[in-house]
Amino acid sequence: MILGFEELALRCSGSSAKQYVLEAMKSYEASAYRAAIVSAYVAICFDLIEKLRLLSAAGDAAATKEVEHLTNLQRQHEGNDPQAIPGLLAFERNLLELFRDKFEFFGVDEFEQLSRLRFDRNRCAHPSFTRSEEPFSPSAELARMHIRNSVEYVLSQPPRQGKAALAGLEATVLSQYFPTEPSEIAIRMKASGLDNSRPSLMRAFIDELTFGYAKPGHGYHKKSFIPFVVKAAIEIDRPIALPRAVKNAQKLLASTDADAIRIGAGLILTLAEVADGVDQATRVTMTRWLGTNQESTIVTIVRRALRIAWLRPEAEKVIQNLTREQIGRASGKIPAEVLSRAALLYAKSSNWDTANSFATKVAVPQAAKFSEADLDLIFDHVNKGLGDLRSSHGFHDFVEALYDNHPLGEVGVSALLDKHELQDFKR
Repeated sequence: MILGFEELALRCSGSSAKQYVLEAMKSYEASAYRAAIVSAYVAICFDLIEKLRLLSAAGDAAATKEVEHLTNLQRQHEGNDPQAIPGLLAFERNLLELFRDKFEFFGVDEFEQLSRLRFDRNRCAHPSFTRSEEPFSPSAELARMHIRNSVEYVLSQPPRQGKAALAGLEATVLSQYFPTEPSEIAIRMKASGLDNSRPSLMRAFIDELTFGYAKPGHGYHKKSFIPFVVKAAIEIDRPIALPRAVKNAQKLLASTDADAIRIGAGLILTLAEVADGVDQATRVTMTRWLGTNQESTIVTIVRRALRIAWLRPEAEKVIQNLTREQIGRASGKIPAEVLSRAALLYAKSSNWDTANSFATKVAVPQAAKFSEADLDLIFDHVNKGLGDLRSSHGFHDFVEALYDNHPLGEVGVSALLDKHELQDFKR
């Protein structure tokens, strides 16, 4: 336990407040649990006041106002003004609410834990707070929990309010120098200090990313790299960030706004862990969205959907209805399932114009990626005259591209042409 306390003490950012929490730890080790709880509470009050002064020095107007109010009360007290004491007590009593409401320093869970510390401190320090004839006797576990919470939620945290921290993260993400490659995004976000953020800040950041991504006018709106920022946040703090991202994706898919649904779908398609975590209602909506999708990027959408087990059956259905135009607009890697659909469409080309156009856009550029079964299908259609490929100049270009690039090599391509009596196209 001593080693644990030493580690906690090292996390304290303020040297003055650290003295108080060390007193709490020494009291705990001496089994003086009431004294430990009182000292832990004094430590967070001292530290919060110090944070107020640091925020004020950094130019925060709200913090400056509070510091001026405290300074006036302290001067009155130094002048023996009896009205100063009630004011100072009220100021100290409301510190937690001040940092929660004006500075968004605490989340709900953090505030509840610290409020419990304040309540138990009052029971320890004020006998009149209990009607029992026996003094309040906190357990060792309770005292240890309060000491840990004082360090975890207050003393170890930098003097930044929630809004300022969020604004700082947004400025980082929207900087012209922010990377767009997923691996570089993860490195940049770790360097931003997000790995040492409070749970409340991480949740707020995920909210800003996901809902801002879907909100017109927001800096994050439709920025293609935002899902990878969410992914980086999940890698940094999975227990906090992942459930929040899943929850927000579900909210977007439950929306009646088509754009919000599309953005939510994009998060699910991009982030495998989010896809695995969404509920059944979201999966139903997502499946319906995919099945009726007519976007120009449908091949990219299908490629991502194929990687999600519960969405793959619908993706395979969509592939069977892809048109030449949709496949022709595809960018990036084309899945094998889509290439098989492309092979069938190419084999069935009904005229030279259609055949040549599809050869230029898809068949020739992707020649090396077609499977042997795909080539077997195309050559079979040519041999049987089931399409109008034989006399199209694009088919000759396609065969040449196979000779140049396909893994089967010249011997394998020639063997397939022989199989389907297409010797005229052999080299």
